[in-house]
Amino acid sequence: VEAISNDYMFDVYSGKAQDTKVELYKGIDLMWTGYVRPNLYDVGFERRRELIQIECQDALSTLQYFPYKQTDK
Repeated sequence: VEAISNDYMFDVYSGKAQDTKVELYKGIDLMWTGYVRPNLYDVGFERRRELIQIECQDALSTLQYFPYKQTDK
């Protein structure tokens, strides 16, 4: 996802796997759900408006960040 902004947009970035939700709509129909990939905030802000690239991943793949244990139940 790319956004052009003259603001810092700190609330978009997170170190947690399921902190910032992203939904893609076509008209009123939900087509895709995911989250912003955990990353560090790195934008130079050398211009009045910056092109900010935000990497997203599908909701199912975020499960890799959560430890789980198999049980007999």
